[in-house]
This record gives sequence, structure tokens and C-alpha cells, in this order.
Amino acid sequence: MNKSPTQTHVKPLFIRRNQLREIAGISSSTAWRLEQDGNFPKRRRIAGSSNCVGWLYSEIEEWLNNCEQIV
Repeated sequence: MNKSPTQTHVKPLFIRRNQLREIAGISSSTAWRLEQDGNFPKRRRIAGSSNCVGWLYSEIEEWLNNCEQIV
């Protein structure tokens, strides 16, 4: 049985700051501190905008999976 386009969930390529708290459960300032320590994926500039940054969803997902293994 084929799924219709409305039944599939498309994962975003980038996560913006407002989505980070929802998905990872941490604030952008906590993410920044973890990034500086090398314990969180680095944010990236989003093409087409000089001030917009985001995190790759795949890297955040991997980080969350690794956190679950520790706990």
C-alpha cells in the first residue's frame, strides 16, 4: 500500500532556533555553550541570509540518539 503525500512526514533539512527547544529540549544559549565545548553540532549559516543560522536536522537527530545511549 502506497502512502499519500499527506501521510508521510518530511524531516526538515535545517532546524532554526525556535525549533531547537522543541526538538532537543535545550535553549540556543545552552546549545552555544555545548558547541563551544565540542559537545553539540555546530550551527551553520543558512544560504541567502547573512543573519540566519540553523542546525542540520540529521546532526541534531544523531546527537539526541547518542544522548539517549548515555542515559
